[in-house]
Amino acid sequence: MEFVHVTPGGSRLPSSRVDRRCPGTRFGTTDASGAQGGGHGSDGDLDGVRAVREAVDEAGLVPLVVAPAGGVLGDGDGELPVHRTYATARSVEFDAVLLVGAPGLGGDACGARDAKAGSGNGHGSGPGHDPRVALLLDEAFRHGKAIGGWKGAEAALEAAGVPADAPGVVVGDSGTGTPAEIIGLLGAHRVWERFPAQV
Repeated sequence: MEFVHVTPGGSRLPSSRVDRRCPGTRFGTTDASGAQGGGHGSDGDLDGVRAVREAVDEAGLVPLVVAPAGGVLGDGDGELPVHRTYATARSVEFDAVLLVGAPGLGGDACGARDAKAGSGNGHGSGPGHDPRVALLLDEAFRHGKAIGGWKGAEAALEAAGVPADAPGVVVGDSGTGTPAEIIGLLGAHRVWERFPAQV
């Protein structure tokens, strides 16, 4: 099983671990730390990101970090490598997504540079919301994938048109309880209750 972690920052690719009990499952997370080139903003929750990575690792999943730019988040011994950028991440890679805050607008969020940044679906078009994150959330929601977040994640969910009270969407207060709830939802692979059968 693979856990994907989405955040603003950079990328060094560590080796991936796959849980053989549930091959191919991926999990996504977003951090609004504002990290670029190793720094992080005052509103960031890098400790929360580290807690998520630890919880995900203990569950036998593989965390991946997605950010606006490649590199690392934080500095020194606390560096967190970024595995995908907003430009390279696609929702089909992930079976769940965690948002650590409300991801900001990436510097390359221009439709001329990245077709995903100008999807024209109306999601994420508000100031400060990256349309590629909104697209990832919108697709994950429509595909019945578990979505969670804390520390302002509601703004990103709203920009993507994802109801915070929908089945399989968990909005918590910290990076400790929310990941556990999301990991628990992965046993069903998808949140089928989100789309009740119509007769």
